[in-house]
Amino acid sequence: MRQQYYLRQRVQDGSFHVIFIDPLTGKQTDRTTETSDEKRANAIAQEWLANGLPEKPRTSNIAKTTSFCDYLNQFWDFETSGYFRELETMGKEPHPEHALEMQKIAVMSDR
Repeated sequence: MRQQYYLRQRVQDGSFHVIFIDPLTGKQTDRTTETSDEKRANAIAQEWLANGLPEKPRTSNIAKTTSFCDYLNQFWDFETSGYFRELETMGKEPHPEHALEMQKIAVMSDR
């Protein structure tokens, strides 16, 4: 008998994703459990299997109106970007000069 779902981590110590497989069509549906605990992820998958998948969160209107270059500017903002904070948690030392250079490239590509 074929499994009704699989658990998968995309990155080591990352959140588990549940991949449900439709037995008729073979179509796969992937949802994150937002937990890196495999037992908890399995419990969430079982709950979704019994009660149905929750609705996906809607994207905000802000995200729809932000241009790609604006997004890049925000991403490379050394003071506010989560990217640089995440690098720090991994033991890396991000440099503000690199962020500034990347912002300059983003601005130049907007012209």
